[in-house]
Amino acid sequence: MKVVRLLALRRMRLQPLRAILAAVVVGAGASLVVSILIITASISSSVDDAGRALAGPAPLRVVGSVSKGGVTPEDFKTIETTDGVGAAVPVVQGIALVDPDPSDRDDDVPITALGFDCRIQALVGDFGCDSAALSALDQPFVGTALLDEVGRGAEIRTNLGRIPLEGAVALEQVQDLSGGRVVAFPLTRAQRELGRGGNVDVAYVLPAPGERVADVQHALEEALDDDLAVLDALDPPPLIGVVVSNFIPIFTMVALLTLGIGGVLIRNSITLSLEERRRQTAIVGALGGTQGQLVWGTIIESATLGLIGGALGVL
Repeated sequence: MKVVRLLALRRMRLQPLRAILAAVVVGAGASLVVSILIITASISSSVDDAGRALAGPAPLRVVGSVSKGGVTPEDFKTIETTDGVGAAVPVVQGIALVDPDPSDRDDDVPITALGFDCRIQALVGDFGCDSAALSALDQPFVGTALLDEVGRGAEIRTNLGRIPLEGAVALEQVQDLSGGRVVAFPLTRAQRELGRGGNVDVAYVLPAPGERVADVQHALEEALDDDLAVLDALDPPPLIGVVVSNFIPIFTMVALLTLGIGGVLIRNSITLSLEERRRQTAIVGALGGTQGQLVWGTIIESATLGLIGGALGVL
């Protein structure tokens, strides 16, 4: 150890600027690697939270290859008749705009637009829904927070035109959705107003009593076409998964390249240091120093710089 201190570690004290430079570059590479790990964990947690928020009250949901109207009536019939499915609920989910002042079209308020029918009772509980009465309803349901914000003189802008909120029915039950900025239509009207044709955006699925969620999910995947995705309560929208899978490898490659640059700098620093002390190395050899002592001295010096830089980078 005395030989190592004299030949290797002493040079770090005699040339601190070179040692600090090598350690700082390694620290930069290490910090970037640690940052990638933190970003990956953070993104995964955020994606899980988003998946739970979008999953709704059902353990499974079926979405199409497009975000708007991706589930056709034929697809929904297949979902309903799949073994293990207790209930399937069709829902239209979209974005609409509300003009608080119809004369000023620059002050729009984005809101969540929903479409449902009486099958929604499987998710929210029985509230005495009547299909005929719901279909004949002329005015939409809106959150009370939206009415408080824009007033009843506002108008909803949809694909077909404008819908006044003057006769809208206020619902307290939707206050937890989008901060109460919600408008809900009967399913057929939502399909018409939001340009879905006869399709829906998502089908929420409840397994039959006694059925395992994983088994029902597998059965749906087998029964449906490949352009439909069967998601559980933790699965994010497919688009988010594509974005994450594309960007994380790029970040990782950048981190590894930076760490590699730090390793090259340490190698250069050690090589220069060895060239400068060839005479001392020869003296050690002449006095009986072994090859192992010389090699291990170099390894310990490199490892020391790497550890200092790595600790700095993690910090």
